[in-house]
Amino acid sequence: MAKKDKPINKLGLEKGIGDLFKHIKEQNFGSKEELQAFLNQTVGKKLGEIVPKKKEPKTNIEKAQELLIEAQDCPPNKGRKLAHEAIKLDPTNADAYVYLAENESNLETILQYYSKGVEAGKKAIGENGFKELKGHFWAAHETRPFMRAKAGLANCLYLTNKEEEGIRHFQEMLELNPNDNQGIRYQLAICMVGLNRKKEYLELYNAFKEEASALWQYTYALHLFKQEGSSLKANRALHKAYSANQFVIEFLTGKRKLPGTVPQYMGIGDVEEAIFCLNDSGDIWLDTAGALAWVNEFYQKQKKWE
Repeated sequence: MAKKDKPINKLGLEKGIGDLFKHIKEQNFGSKEELQAFLNQTVGKKLGEIVPKKKEPKTNIEKAQELLIEAQDCPPNKGRKLAHEAIKLDPTNADAYVYLAENESNLETILQYYSKGVEAGKKAIGENGFKELKGHFWAAHETRPFMRAKAGLANCLYLTNKEEEGIRHFQEMLELNPNDNQGIRYQLAICMVGLNRKKEYLELYNAFKEEASALWQYTYALHLFKQEGSSLKANRALHKAYSANQFVIEFLTGKRKLPGTVPQYMGIGDVEEAIFCLNDSGDIWLDTAGALAWVNEFYQKQKKWE
């Protein structure tokens, strides 16, 4: 049996990148040439060989984050203990609450953890931080725990029939970070199409009109079907989506069976992307009367032409 790759410790990677950028900034390079010369010297080296170890004692904030990084590689029982220890050291550590939420099965408890994470993240950033960083959140590493907690909270609110609150959080995240590094637009689009919020959905769609992912294309096709039925415009949109990823339709028509787990990675146009797509948007397809019959009819015609 092939050995599974160890999952990437994303918090550890994020901290490492943050430390590297901080170290580079501290060098006060006088030119691009000096910076490039420094970068050339780092090729093939590990992070610990590039960034010197901090001499002064670690703060509670730093200790707490290290506990969270350690928790990522631990069994859930031990990881939860580390997360609670992190909160004791640093009550503003939103990532600790995110970890606890991600390792909890009760939806109401998950909601509470994410809510506490959002509040903790707000305190960590501070009022001035929100004013200064608005418009380019996520580019600043100190905002990321808050944004992770807020994304989790928004999803939980939507799943617990508090759709309006969930949508408000998603919209606030896009205001804070219009570049949308987290892909919040996908979940927001699904929410809006599911709730038939046509005007707001089209504003969102047009803001990311060049988006080519399968989820974006299929969600737009479903939106048109909900508004117009099997119209020329809807069918063209479905064909464009099919061209982006044919496996989504194969799953929707039952030609392929969805696995019980979501893959760790995906590529453009592959089966894994289709699984991710339907894991997020499958419910709105099932809830739309006639949608699966429409897709099946399209698929049958497509196969005759191919």
